[in-house]
Amino acid sequence: MSPASMMFVTMALLAMVLANAAPAPLVMARFAGSNAKAMDNSAAGFARWLAHNTTYGVVSTFSHNMPYPFGNIFSFADGPVNNASGHIYFYVSPLDASVQDIEVDSRCSLAVTQEDTGTCLLDPEDPTCARLVFLGHMRNITESEHDFAKEALFSRHPEMKSAYSFAGDWKPGGTHQFRFMTLDIDLLWMVNHYGGAAEISPEDYYAATPQPPPLS
Repeated sequence: MSPASMMFVTMALLAMVLANAAPAPLVMARFAGSNAKAMDNSAAGFARWLAHNTTYGVVSTFSHNMPYPFGNIFSFADGPVNNASGHIYFYVSPLDASVQDIEVDSRCSLAVTQEDTGTCLLDPEDPTCARLVFLGHMRNITESEHDFAKEALFSRHPEMKSAYSFAGDWKPGGTHQFRFMTLDIDLLWMVNHYGGAAEISPEDYYAATPQPPPLS
């Protein structure tokens, strides 16, 4: 048997063992069916940790320019380093194709990966490297949200702050009319283990305390 074949067999056996192993404390409950809900509170806690420790993701919209779904990289933050709110904030321009889609249909998703945190041991597509998808509606922030959104984004993305201070294009009244937006979350979907995905309600998500993965 070639080395490549031996590696494939080894990985397949490992996957079978892990799939039948007892769940670890931070592994979320498995579910059968698309309407099942996560029953393990640690799933919501891990989702909160991912939201706070990732800095960018793929925002997908219903494109009004082409007959396809449209995915685009967005930077985001849920709060300064020492203040995880769970609320997702963006600083974007209406000239961006995704923002133009959102102005027509505010439904969108934000997909993030644990790979962004530097804590994955395997490939980003491996189930043990968590992936989290937020589904909801994006909107402009309210006046009461402005100061926190600005602090969250500018403290986690220094280039935004520098550009805001010195380059007119990035200012809210500048050439590109940048503005703060947020995602009103309707549902969260997460995979972080072998055996399937789980759904997390916004209520469970916001009520949870951020929990890091084991050995992180």
